[in-house]
Amino acid sequence: MIEEKYIKIGERAMARDPRKYPFGYLTGGSFVLDSLRVFVWFKTLNELVNHIVDVEPRIYDLKLGDGLEEFQAKVKPLAVKLIDKGFNEALRKKINQEAHECFVIDWWGTYETLKAGRTTFSKEIIGDFHDRYDTVGKSINEQQEKKFVQFLKDYSI
Repeated sequence: MIEEKYIKIGERAMARDPRKYPFGYLTGGSFVLDSLRVFVWFKTLNELVNHIVDVEPRIYDLKLGDGLEEFQAKVKPLAVKLIDKGFNEALRKKINQEAHECFVIDWWGTYETLKAGRTTFSKEIIGDFHDRYDTVGKSINEQQEKKFVQFLKDYSI
């Protein structure tokens, strides 16, 4: 049984405004039928790393004495590299390989890079946003930002 406190920590991270908590990732369960994905947001890169190492596996019911220590031993060194090297695809893929029995990270980065629409992923998210609200643009402008933030909070694929 998942500890309630970890569910609440995850829910708080999902509810945050990425304009104030600019570091985030899109995550969900790794089970093939577990298609729900959510954005989670953090004030600092250190908070994001701690969430990946300490909270995310517990949300998927990994416990001490039941594989959590092994998971953390493998993922923590990779996650710490994120602080030194910044967001990059090779590191995200390595973390996903180690976390494959619990969760996946489909995207990570900053809110600014997400709303700028310069990557394939951000272009897709922005395209989905414009389709939903019948708007146009290759990025998110100031007038659209409040709706875009709500869109990210409600987003799931």
